[in-house]
Amino acid sequence: MPSSVRAAISRRTSSIFVSRPDLTPPKVTLTHVAAAAKLQYLFLGLANSGPGQGGAMIMDTRGDLVWFSPDTANNSKMDFQLQSYRGEPVLTWFQGKVVRGGHGEGVVVIADSSYRTIHTIRA
Repeated sequence: MPSSVRAAISRRTSSIFVSRPDLTPPKVTLTHVAAAAKLQYLFLGLANSGPGQGGAMIMDTRGDLVWFSPDTANNSKMDFQLQSYRGEPVLTWFQGKVVRGGHGEGVVVIADSSYRTIHTIRA
């Protein structure tokens, strides 16, 4: 996260959605967004170690949730980023688990602007 953006994850509660009661992303409070004029969205990779579910999250600069993809019991999402593929914006992340020795077992996921997986890369 740029140094001009600070976020705090509330320890008290998680968000609840009527349309998707299975999703419980942690509430995130933005405490400082000096670069708000330059930023449109914040991309967060949340660890599965606090309130709510871990996973990949996109927020706007007001702190409103735009998109959330939770971790599962067997797969965590890490290194969540906005990148370019064939001239188009895409979301990328590693999805898997960290095993002995600190290396990961899993795949890299590339999703399009509608959040649909377009490629899964296996090593």
